Amino acid sequence: MTPLDIEPDPVSVELDIEPEQMATMPEKAWTIPDVHLTDAPPFGATCQETSSLTTASRYVPCGRPATMTVFDPRAGRSYHMCTGCGTHSTRNRGFELRAEEVSTVVAPVMALAQILPADFELPALIRFVPDPRLKVALVTAVERAMEVDVTAEGGLALADAALADVRDRTKAITAHFEGPAELSHRLHKSITSTRSEWTMSGTDCVAIVGARIAREQRRREDIAAAARREQQRLADEQARAEAIARAKAVAAQGAPAQVVERMQAEAATVKAAPVPVVAPAPLKSTTVTKTWKARIKGTPADAEPNPDTSALTGEQKAEIYTLLAAIIAGHQPIALISVNWGTLNSRAKAEKGTLAIPGIEAYEDLGTRSKPGRRV
Repeated sequence: MTPLDIEPDPVSVELDIEPEQMATMPEKAWTIPDVHLTDAPPFGATCQETSSLTTASRYVPCGRPATMTVFDPRAGRSYHMCTGCGTHSTRNRGFELRAEEVSTVVAPVMALAQILPADFELPALIRFVPDPRLKVALVTAVERAMEVDVTAEGGLALADAALADVRDRTKAITAHFEGPAELSHRLHKSITSTRSEWTMSGTDCVAIVGARIAREQRRREDIAAAARREQQRLADEQARAEAIARAKAVAAQGAPAQVVERMQAEAATVKAAPVPVVAPAPLKSTTVTKTWKARIKGTPADAEPNPDTSALTGEQKAEIYTLLAAIIAGHQPIALISVNWGTLNSRAKAEKGTLAIPGIEAYEDLGTRSKPGRRV
């Protein structure tokens, strides 16, 4: 391995060269510059390590992305190397690490445990294996409960006992998974929280700068549209003037009055060809999207476009009443509004049979639940 006379490292150098390619290569296909580097490799730099092919005068560069700068004390110079070659050189060849990319410094030390809470029991989660016997027991209990005839003599008591067994089996499965599920939830929360923290600045930047791009492009489009309208107006005026001039010329030549009148009428409404629209130069990596959405009429551009009904202003309430009137009159579909069932159910739960809301009634939804205490 050059520039030092040592055996090549099979881990750090991977060659995929056909014999016929070797024969056509120059005596020295690549040379290492005599440099003294102290900074991390620049973006796009490749590994300067090489491996001898057949003779001492034929070399092939590693060529992988450089991630570190190492110093050879025997040669007195530094080289850009990839992680594999640089690690081999510092561990086995006496090279010294001088600089490294931020990503290669952070990645090895940011182990999973470092983004987890201190008391997180990762081994317990890894070792967890669900017990299939719990599922079989529940399925059996469910089958027994489903076969009970509640209308038969003693059927209610049998169904009650069967449901108690089903509930117990269900609770056993829930308890079996509770610990690992809690650990998994904490692991997911920790990882996603870290991801959000790391990407927050980028996400915010994309939103802020993207909005600036969209507003600026809209401003330029508005200016261009105004200019095009003015150009169209001037072109239309020119076309009408030319049509009037042609009508006058025909009249001067003694054309029939009907022809002259028709040409004069057409000249009053003639329009020029549409002025071509000049599309703005497209951006390389950003596309401004335009999505039409709905909001209450008169809502300011910087206000919440879809506010809750509790946050409506007086003007917005008036517009909503206008919408409701159109729905009642049959001019708009009722699907444009939705019923707040959460609020209605809360009222029904509190007021029960005394609920008095036009068009709405309270009802009892029957169900069952387990009783606390020991079962016999």
